[in-house]
Amino acid sequence: MKITDIGEVREDGSILLYDENIDRRQGLPRRIRPSAVQKQQLLECGLQWVLSSFISGVGTDGEDLLIRFWNGSLYKYYGFAKHLEGMIRAPSKGRYFWRYIRGTKNYEKTTTLPLSNDLKMDDTELFKSMKAQVNAVVMEMARKGVTEIVFDDDSGREFLKISYNGETVFLLITKKPN
Repeated sequence: MKITDIGEVREDGSILLYDENIDRRQGLPRRIRPSAVQKQQLLECGLQWVLSSFISGVGTDGEDLLIRFWNGSLYKYYGFAKHLEGMIRAPSKGRYFWRYIRGTKNYEKTTTLPLSNDLKMDDTELFKSMKAQVNAVVMEMARKGVTEIVFDDDSGREFLKISYNGETVFLLITKKPN
C-alpha cells in the first residue's frame, strides 16, 4: 500500500484522507492526517493528534480539556478532561465534540497555535461548518437507519433515537416542562 492509496498528500506532508463515507460528506471538509512535523508540534504543546476534518489535537490540563482546531485556535473546556478518551476513540471527533462538549458555556479560547495548511476560516465559520457537517451526517443516518421515539423518565424529555451502521444519535424532541 502506498501513502497515495489513503489520500492526497499535501505540500506540508499532511494528508487529506479518502473517506469511505464520502457520499455523505459532499461539499464538506475531508479528514486530515497531520504530517510528522505537525504531529511533533502538537506533541510539544501537550496534545495528541487526531484524524478529523476540524480538530487536529486534544489534550488535558488538569481537569480541563484542550482542543486545537484545524484553523489554529486552541480552546480550553473547563472540567471536561474526562472526555479525552471518548474524543480520541470517537469515529467522528466533530460529532463527539458537538454532542458532549460544544454546549458548555464554561470554556475559553486560550491562544492560536498555527500549523502549515491550517483551514483559512475564523472560529465562527469553523463552528458553523462543523455543525453543518454533523447535521448532514445525522440526516443521512435518519434517512438510512432505524428511528424510534424514546422517553427519558429521569429528565422528562422525549428524543428521536437514530441508529445506523453501529452508531446511535439521540435528538431532543421535547424540552423539560417548566
